[in-house]
Amino acid sequence: RDLLDGPEGVHPEDFRLFCASHRYKSTVNYARAQLAEARRLRLELVAALQAARDVCNPPTVVRAEEDDDTDATHATAVRRGRLPPVLPKRLAVDETTLLDTLSAVRRDVRTALLDDLDTPTAVAALQKLAARVRGYAVMRSRDAVPEPLQEAATYLADSLRDLGLAETADAWYVAAAAGASATADAVPGSASGGDADALLEALVDFRSR
Repeated sequence: RDLLDGPEGVHPEDFRLFCASHRYKSTVNYARAQLAEARRLRLELVAALQAARDVCNPPTVVRAEEDDDTDATHATAVRRGRLPPVLPKRLAVDETTLLDTLSAVRRDVRTALLDDLDTPTAVAALQKLAARVRGYAVMRSRDAVPEPLQEAATYLADSLRDLGLAETADAWYVAAAAGASATADAVPGSASGGDADALLEALVDFRSR
């Protein structure tokens, strides 16, 4: 991690996504563009989870003494009788499409991981779900049905955590961490050529042991 957290600005989860784009038994064919592609994918995943979070607004954790004086969530306000309950909306074509995509991705990820840990196929399936989640959240931001979106985003975040991408997943779970994840790459550019080559050498050395 020290190598990845250095001044070259290579994010650790970019490197994890780069590794996940290869079967663990395969030869790694490295190009600097692949690390840039991993970075682009990570930011794409973060953006999808943030968009879903903004629509669903999942509750944040508050201390008990704070909850005594404030309405921490809409659900709390409903229980206290200060707001009427929000009745579930009917599912339309967009919601059905989102749920169908979620079902297919669940199947594809499970099949891929059982197939000798085929992480490239699993990541590709999660990328497809992220695109659907973000598209729905953006298109239906004013009248979204939150339950399907929340289910899809939760599965996406849980799967990313399972792949070691906890900070990326926090774009859904933790508002403060989400901001840090999205802005972590504001430091100029990706790794320099020498830094990227050093990163590759470290990977090759690790895989040769």
